[in-house]
Order: sequence, then structure tokens, then C-alpha cells
Amino acid sequence: MKKAIVFVIVLVAIALAPILVKSYVDKNIQNKISVLDQRGVDLKILSEKGYFSSLRDFELRIKDVEKFAVYIGSISTNLNFFSSLMTSSEEVKKFLEEMVFKGNIENSNINYFANIKVNTYLDKVSDEFIRELRKDKTNPLYVALDKKLLNFDMEFSNKGIFKNSKLKDIDEKFNSQKGDTLDLKVFGQKLENNSDDKKIKIKTNLDEFLVDFENKKESFKFSFEDLDYDYSGESNLIADVSMDFKNILMDTGEVKFNIADIYSSSKGDLKKDKYDLTSTLKLSNFKGEDKISNIDSRMDSFKLDFDILGLDYTSVKEFMNYYNQSQAKALSIKDDAALFTEYMKQTQEMMRFLLVIVNKGFDIKINTNLDDLSYAKDSIKSLKIDLDANIKENKFDINKTHPLALLDSLAVKANVKIDEKGFETLSKFVPPLAMMLSSYAKKESDDIIFNIEFKNGNLSVNNQNLTLR
Repeated sequence: MKKAIVFVIVLVAIALAPILVKSYVDKNIQNKISVLDQRGVDLKILSEKGYFSSLRDFELRIKDVEKFAVYIGSISTNLNFFSSLMTSSEEVKKFLEEMVFKGNIENSNINYFANIKVNTYLDKVSDEFIRELRKDKTNPLYVALDKKLLNFDMEFSNKGIFKNSKLKDIDEKFNSQKGDTLDLKVFGQKLENNSDDKKIKIKTNLDEFLVDFENKKESFKFSFEDLDYDYSGESNLIADVSMDFKNILMDTGEVKFNIADIYSSSKGDLKKDKYDLTSTLKLSNFKGEDKISNIDSRMDSFKLDFDILGLDYTSVKEFMNYYNQSQAKALSIKDDAALFTEYMKQTQEMMRFLLVIVNKGFDIKINTNLDDLSYAKDSIKSLKIDLDANIKENKFDINKTHPLALLDSLAVKANVKIDEKGFETLSKFVPPLAMMLSSYAKKESDDIIFNIEFKNGNLSVNNQNLTLR
């Protein structure tokens, strides 16, 4: 009897579990629909089936571009450019509102903790645009829409938090009616969200990217491998960002270059009301070929550390905000006088905050290392530059003061070291500068040294004074 009761309880639990879990997921989906509606996005569940698991077909579109643009801008000031672009003209707004995404949502009704899986793809664009594309069904845009190439698989937690996204691999060869060919490959794209309550943490990977275009008159090829992008930050300016990609190739038919690796990183940090931005760029094994002049070039490695320290944080935020807005407006002005007036106002505000940044002063540090650069028969074996500069607090006003007056607030110390043959190479390309510097050069072994100092409008090179004014 006891075994029978236990068996009945288990059966009831199995029967109720899908209903309870499904009810929870349904509630989450309805909440998401409500939130999306407030952001100008319409999500409709078209159909639903399944018991132990549910599969829902949906349709998604932007019904209010103005609301959606505001939301995009609120995510990050770096997205203000795209936010402004969305509302830049009635044609753009209409195009966005006529885009339709379709897909499905799949979840387990047994495992409460299982991720929710979503597939979505771009189903259509505006009818007017489609009519134009149908005139040539070999058009890459038409083929991409017809084959649903813009197709994403995504995962959300059981609470609806975005976890990751994967673009389905694209390996497509397009052949136009005119004889043009386009080979497009996008392999292994993935976006991961590891954010917590305090920091946004995003990681993107891409295994391979290739665009290879060719027609009777011209050709273009661009590719790279192993792209890694990491973002971790509390805000747009307070963040650590790094990007690394390998085996970069570009070939235009006339010019070709390969780079084994490019790495860049930047870090924004706030100390009280002062903002520091530190950045690094590394490049290794560059090989270039000018096929017309038959000149080859190469470089073993290049590294640049560039730091701007002690910036006024409030002014930097405002400057970046107006910069993003003005750039978006610049793309949509055309002959619209009102947009041009708005663009000029935003540009003026941007310059006003830039002046505040300059007035409050900051420091600049630059460190550069270059190894084994050659161009045709000329070469630089090594070049090293260390520079420290400071703009002290000042009352400079570009509208009232001559630009040279800013030199009174500028102090610079720089050390330059270059191999002797490399200095001879530079002399060929910039003869006046090389001629002036040669009389101040200091030789150490096989290197040429320049210790440069600028202060109070006076310049000295290796302790020899040069007065600029």
C-alpha cells in the first residue's frame, strides 16, 4: 500500500512539474514582452506546442523607433551614435519599423534550472526594399535574406538573463549576373555574457572571417582569424577592454599586406574626480607588398603605450556624449538645414567641454618601441621613444587667445634612441628635420640619442638650447 501511495505521488509530481515550470516560464516571457513594449519593441507569440518541453514561435519588430533609440542610448554612451542614427531621418525610421525578425523559444518543462533556448533570424525588410532586391536575385543582400543567413542561437537563464549568443556559420559564394563573385565566411562567432550586479563582462570570439570580392576590373580580399574581444566595466568610461586577432590579410590587387598579430587594450579608471586612460597597441610580423612599384616592406614588431592621466571626468563624459551625437548627425544632414543647425550646436558643445578639459590640465605619457622596419632598401633596426608631457591648469581660450599661448602651459621631456643607419633612413624622408637634429645628435655605440626638453617656451636637445620665441 505504501509503495502504491509513493508511486501515485511520483506520478502526480511528474504530471504537475511541466505545468508548474511552464507557468513560471510563461510569466517570465510575459514580463519580457511588457519590458520590450516599454522600449518600443513588439514581441508576439504566434504558436505554442509541447508538454514536457515547450516550443513557441514568435515574431519581433521595432514598433516605436524613438523609444528603442532612447533605450539603446541608455545602455551605453558608446551607442549614442547608433541611437541618433536610428532617428536621423523618416526613411531610416520607416526602414527599421518594417524589419521583421522571426524565431522560436524552447524550454524544458521538467528541469526548472535549464536554460531557455532562442533561435531568431532576420525574416524580412521593407516591402519597397525587397521589390528593388528582387530585380536581381543574385544580389548578396537578397540571397542573405532568402537563406536567412543572419541567424542567431541564444541562451537565457531560467530567469530570462541573457547568457550567450552564436551566429550560425556563414559559408556562402555569391555570383552576380554581371560576373562578379563574392566569397563570405564567418565561422565560430560567439558572444558570452558573464556580467554581475557590479560589472558588465562580455567576451566575443570569432574563429575566421573572410570577404573575397572579384570582378573584371578589380578585386578585394580581407580576412583574419581568432578574434578575441573582452570587455569588463562599471560604465562606458570605467572599463577594461582588450582585442586580439591573428593572421590579418588584405589584398586589393595593387597592395597586399599580412600581419601575424594585432593586440590592443585600454583601461579607464576614476580616482576621485580625475580620469585616467591607459592604452596599449602591439603589432607583430608585418609584411607588405606594393605590386605596382614592386616595393616590399616589413616590420618585426611595434609597441605603443599611450596614457592620458588626470583628465576632468565630468568634462570627459560630456565631451564623449556630444561627440557621439554630432557624428551620428553628420551622416544624416544632407540638405536638411535644421539637422545642420543641430549638428553645429552639438559640435560647439563638444568643443566647449574639450576646452574645459584643456584648461584643467592633464598628463600624457608615450612609450614606443619599433624593431626591424624595412622599406625597399631602407631600414630602421630599432627606435625607442619615451615621452612625458604635462599641460598645467590654465585659462587658455581658443576664441580669445592665440593658439601658441598654450605653449606657456606645456612641459615636455622626451628621450629618443635610434640606430645610426635608421637615422640615415629618416634623413632621406624628412631632410629638413634630420638636418636640424643632426647637429644636436649624441652618439652612443651604434645608436643616436636625443634627450629633448621643452619648458616655458624653450626647447633644448641634449642640453643645447633652442629658443622658439
